[in-house]
Amino acid sequence: MAKFVDLAHQVCAPLWRRRVRTVEEALVLIDKELPKERRHAPRWRRARELLTRATRSRDPSLIEGATAQLERALQQEGPEVAEPGKERSDRRD
Repeated sequence: MAKFVDLAHQVCAPLWRRRVRTVEEALVLIDKELPKERRHAPRWRRARELLTRATRSRDPSLIEGATAQLERALQQEGPEVAEPGKERSDRRD
């Protein structure tokens, strides 16, 4: 059994200038790299929940769903996510 669980496909995280390849990398991005005030938004809480389930089950359909939610959360963030303390006025959770 592999140590890391691959995402359904690589996800571009341009604000961090890298690609996220595994569920574990995605969890680190959420838990350590995302500003604290952002990680509590419903879109990020949902992404974390799905990623955690995908890690436990290794079910391809759960991994696909977790990958899709991660992409949605990243797409909803603007460039300000890299600058803690700056809030978007058009924020959508």
